[in-house]
Amino acid sequence: MSTNFLRTIQTVDSHTEGNSTRVITGGYPIPPGKTLREKQEYLWRHDDGLRRMLNFEPRGHAMMCSVLLMPPIDPAADFSVVIMEQDEYVPMCGHCILGTATTVVSTGMIARTEPVTKVALETPAGMVHCEVEVKDGKVGGASFVNVESFLLHDGATIQVPGLGALTIDVAYGGDFYAFIDADPLGLDLVPSNDAAIVAMANRIIPEVGKQLAIRHPLRPEINRCYQTLFTSVKTTTGDVKQTIVA
Repeated sequence: MSTNFLRTIQTVDSHTEGNSTRVITGGYPIPPGKTLREKQEYLWRHDDGLRRMLNFEPRGHAMMCSVLLMPPIDPAADFSVVIMEQDEYVPMCGHCILGTATTVVSTGMIARTEPVTKVALETPAGMVHCEVEVKDGKVGGASFVNVESFLLHDGATIQVPGLGALTIDVAYGGDFYAFIDADPLGLDLVPSNDAAIVAMANRIIPEVGKQLAIRHPLRPEINRCYQTLFTSVKTTTGDVKQTIVA
């Protein structure tokens, strides 16, 4: 029996509290482009099959994200990364960053330093500084300092068919998110209500892009709000709000 391999790529899989990250560590050439944005754009326009191959079934699943690990463009970084989600290329993803930082330390791509190993990752959103805990040679938890965050729209009103006027905030933390109070919508933020939460997000998020100006003031290529963050005060833990991203 003979086997023909059209493409062989080395990857390392991790999870961050259940969120999957597949880091490409070898077997794929560095995309052309002087900037990380140009490399990201090249992949999207000329080799999007890489994302689909790694993220979609049978090799992936509905929550799989992949990260192309490359030498840095900025000399202050240890690596540069292109983040590929299920349906698009994103400037920044928190769980992917944690998974990537843990992967490069766990596999020895960066020498382990106790009690903390620092990893600087260059993303399309900017530089993200990570810290990976190491104790007795074993890799533990990870954290990061994100790019600068800011509020873009405070108390903006949008019209959503079937829902009427909604008051939302739009904030940036590597990506733009629409913050929405779920309580007036009668939307319970519980795991058993996941389908309704996703359906509500899919009704709202297209209207955010249509009705509000979304653009990073220093990185104009970051100009989409593609996720919602629902909040609720229906909780028994005092002032803490329930939140869920959809």
